[in-house]
Amino acid sequence: FRAEFGEGITTIVGRSDVGKSAIIRALRWAATNQPGGDQFITTGTKGTSVTLRVDGRVIKRKRGGSVNTYHLDDEEYKAFGRGVPGPVVDALNMPAVCWQGGGHACSGTRGRPYYGPCLAWG
Repeated sequence: FRAEFGEGITTIVGRSDVGKSAIIRALRWAATNQPGGDQFITTGTKGTSVTLRVDGRVIKRKRGGSVNTYHLDDEEYKAFGRGVPGPVVDALNMPAVCWQGGGHACSGTRGRPYYGPCLAWG
């Protein structure tokens, strides 16, 4: 699956069960390394990966079997624990983000709530 987002995107819309929440989950996993373990791997598959292109940089998160890595451009990061490697955090350049879902309200801009799943920062 491939999705390209233009500058200033604020909303993902579509019919039910077409992958909107899966996009948010993939972004969350790549940006926060959550959920941990192998919970992000689809049953019956050997592994998974998410690739992000941010400001000309390529960030890839891979998990499966004995593989548990982040890549930032050509640099590979292993043994990073539950967090995200510092250089990847810096490349993402994301301030505090609300990753709530399931009808939980996230603090939005100008006091307006967002209802999950949502990705909001500002």
